[in-house]
Amino acid sequence: MIGFLFLISFITVIGTSNQLDVQAENLTQPTAINEIFPDPALADAMRNLLGKASVTDIVSQNELDQQTGINAPYKGIKNLEGVQYLNNISNLFVYFNEITDISVISHLSNLKYVYLDENHINDFSSLSNLMNLTELSLGSTQISDISVLSNLTNLTELSLSNNQLNNLEALSGLQNLKLLNLEETQTSDISALSDLTNLEDLYLGYNQIRDISTLSDLKNLTTLYLAHNQIRDISPLSDLTKLTSLTLFNQNIMNDPIMYNPAITISNDVKGVSGALIAPATISDSGTYTNPNITWNLSSYINEVSYTFRQTVTVGNATNDFYGTVRQPLQAIPVAYTVTFDVNGTETKESVKTGDFLTEPAEPTKEGYTFIGWYDAKTGGNKWDFNTDKMPAKDMTLYAQFRINKYIATFDVDGKTTTEIVNYQSMLAAPAEPKKEGYKFIGWYDAKTGGNKWDFAADKMPAKDMTLYAQFSVNEPGNTDKPLKEYKQTTAITTLPKTGDTRSFWFLIGLLFVGMGTRMMKKSRQI
Repeated sequence: MIGFLFLISFITVIGTSNQLDVQAENLTQPTAINEIFPDPALADAMRNLLGKASVTDIVSQNELDQQTGINAPYKGIKNLEGVQYLNNISNLFVYFNEITDISVISHLSNLKYVYLDENHINDFSSLSNLMNLTELSLGSTQISDISVLSNLTNLTELSLSNNQLNNLEALSGLQNLKLLNLEETQTSDISALSDLTNLEDLYLGYNQIRDISTLSDLKNLTTLYLAHNQIRDISPLSDLTKLTSLTLFNQNIMNDPIMYNPAITISNDVKGVSGALIAPATISDSGTYTNPNITWNLSSYINEVSYTFRQTVTVGNATNDFYGTVRQPLQAIPVAYTVTFDVNGTETKESVKTGDFLTEPAEPTKEGYTFIGWYDAKTGGNKWDFNTDKMPAKDMTLYAQFRINKYIATFDVDGKTTTEIVNYQSMLAAPAEPKKEGYKFIGWYDAKTGGNKWDFAADKMPAKDMTLYAQFSVNEPGNTDKPLKEYKQTTAITTLPKTGDTRSFWFLIGLLFVGMGTRMMKKSRQI
């Protein structure tokens, strides 16, 4: 069995005039086909191309050099390894396979025709060296950045269909192009094509193109495909007198949305080759046309109105129907709902349209509290953000929520202070009763002298910091803060205080008679 003994003889890179000349790779000795081309599908295709009976047959570099191309579509090829030894091939037709890597073709400078459609290629940079390419087809290959193609100035045919292209600027210098296929590429801006004046066949269907003014300079066009776009003015085509094939059907034009109104009027701006307006063919919802306006009188809200147009046009030797639909989206008038702002039961109301921002009310105040925001519940709930939240499609109430404030109560005993932090309207904890020699503590007051006495059983913390002062009264001489001992009388008093007379009974009888006599004398004087 012959082993896999071939070697790359050399790869030499020579710098000339800022260009790269990459020399070919060669086998050092004859080798089996399936060792040169390890992909089974490609090996079998090469066996057939080389006229061999088996993929294990031996081939030489000379035999490989006699090959001018590979034509192997729909073979299930996954790996192009070995193609780098086909130094003289000018065409590579391997479309509809499963190829992901094309790096091995980077030095095949004789390539002129490369068709890679329907493969999932992950890197297209190898193409930038293939300066002799005249035809390149990359349809459905997932290419998006086509900048690698910008120096392939010998291209005469290029197909990039069914890809999502970022932009077309890389094509602006490919002025030898005669055929360009950009169908289904999500293209909207074709201004980069303005200098491609050698173009004869241009395929731009199934895109989002609106403006075709660029095409007025491409006077060598013979085939122009513009179906399935958003074109409403084809007057730039009027001077393309070489056209033999023109396709303009099924333009789907979407106007910018407008607000719904029972009476709607829009201008018709669909223009034919001459630049004249094309009158609507049909108008939805019983609309009417009075050049240039289309008017609808609607009884209730609908989400869009539309009209169609159709005109047979001839440009050069090409005739086609230019037709399509213009759609006018209608936005529903927002319904207004009521937002209620509740501040401890006091309500204010405001009418706001659905989807609009609310105007933030003035910040409410509440004694002893700090306002913390508007919420969708009296307690807890979600805080409303006036910068991002929008009016829902329903009435709603927003509640002002507050946080209770804390204040400082200072207790001052002849300049010595202690403090207590107390919630608004909460009770203060009474400090221990202070002592002062020679004085009696009489209470805590809101002033050093005088003022109001604080009642710890009834008074509550106000909405401010405060100081309570210990006040004292001077003790009486001999008086102390200690209570006097109780004196118990055990002997009956029998001696009068002044006289010392112990005959108290007779003394009292005498006083009684004196009183009665005085009263009788007053009455006799009145008579």
